[in-house]
Amino acid sequence: MPEPTWYPAAIARLPRQQAALLRETGSFTRALGRACGQPPRVRLLDQGWGRPRGEEVRALALAEGRFGLIRRIELHCGVEPVFARTVIPPETIAARPGLGRMGERALGAALFADPAVERGRLEVARLAPGMALHAEAGGGAPRWARRSLFRVGGKALLVCEVLPPLDL
Repeated sequence: MPEPTWYPAAIARLPRQQAALLRETGSFTRALGRACGQPPRVRLLDQGWGRPRGEEVRALALAEGRFGLIRRIELHCGVEPVFARTVIPPETIAARPGLGRMGERALGAALFADPAVERGRLEVARLAPGMALHAEAGGGAPRWARRSLFRVGGKALLVCEVLPPLDL
């Protein structure tokens, strides 16, 4: 399956209707709430240990075959939800066990409240049919996604949000 090509959000050509959300450097959940006029509701789809995808392994600089805690949620705040996927390596969970017990709480709230958290470069990608992340987010028309590598006390985690298609 083809993988997305990730570009720095600051220089990417983005659709005007979604550019502000895709380039948001603060809490995505908070920005989504401002855009739709109410706080989004978090729906936990699933969470468990699994093998990250190749692009996630490279972004996290993990050894091939390593497992990570994979959390998949939907943020409900409009017609179609925003899909989010987070990969947290075991050493990050060991350093911050609470990250593995977020349930239906927004991960961003915990990350942005912690002064020890550092955010890496914000990247964006256009997801097309045939890509695993596109299918996982609900398929249909092409979608835009964004991702960031966060470091919590020097330990990494990768957060990716996928916006609904523009044709709604």
